[in-house]
Amino acid sequence: MRVYELAKKLKIKTKKVLLAIKELRIRKKSPLSSLTEKEVERIKKFLKGNKGKRKRERVIKKKEREEKRRLEERLEKRGSSSVYKKEVIEEKKQPFIDLGKEIPERYKKEYLVLLPVNPDKIFAYWELEKERHGEGVLRVYYRGGKNYFDVDVDTGSFKWYVDVPYDGEEYFAELGIRDRGRFFPVLRSNIIKVPRKRISEKEEIELTKYRELIEKLHLDVKGRSSVERVRFEEIKRFLKGMRFLPSSKPK
Repeated sequence: MRVYELAKKLKIKTKKVLLAIKELRIRKKSPLSSLTEKEVERIKKFLKGNKGKRKRERVIKKKEREEKRRLEERLEKRGSSSVYKKEVIEEKKQPFIDLGKEIPERYKKEYLVLLPVNPDKIFAYWELEKERHGEGVLRVYYRGGKNYFDVDVDTGSFKWYVDVPYDGEEYFAELGIRDRGRFFPVLRSNIIKVPRKRISEKEEIELTKYRELIEKLHLDVKGRSSVERVRFEEIKRFLKGMRFLPSSKPK
């Protein structure tokens, strides 16, 4: 008896017979495959047995879903699946965000700006409307303009990092052109002050005052109550108004 004939006799789909064959591990893959009498009885017993009938139906349905999924995956890889042709995968629509007008790269206005980066470095950026012929030079002044040093720059880059010799110093700069050994300034920057590498003597004295007073009053910075925090803030304001404390002179 062939597989499809057994399905017709049992009045069920051929697919269910094939799934039962697979579950029973009988090596038959086609509806036209022939079955022995022993195999037919095993299949009938599996399909029509009263014991565990619901469980077997669930197993068969699960196998059907798995077979369908595998078939769809194979057809999708081949690009000939009618199922996947009907399904249109829509791209997720991104919400519109109004960012306003686009920020221009240039403002058609000449300027030179300095920014402090750290105690040893400053950052300069600028804009030039007209192209100047000659070697670009950034002249950096310090000590109130009494001293300066030159840095060769590319004026078309519009930005440059500059190493400075002194921390805690004020700097300003001029952007210009060097022609035949002479410097011709074009733009002048703002004045900036780079931070110090260590706290100043005055700040160190104030810090010593706070530490000694905290130790005397047994106020721990960590884990204080709300009342103690208020007291601590009052003490800080009080200390700022005092010129000195007898017990807090720097060593």
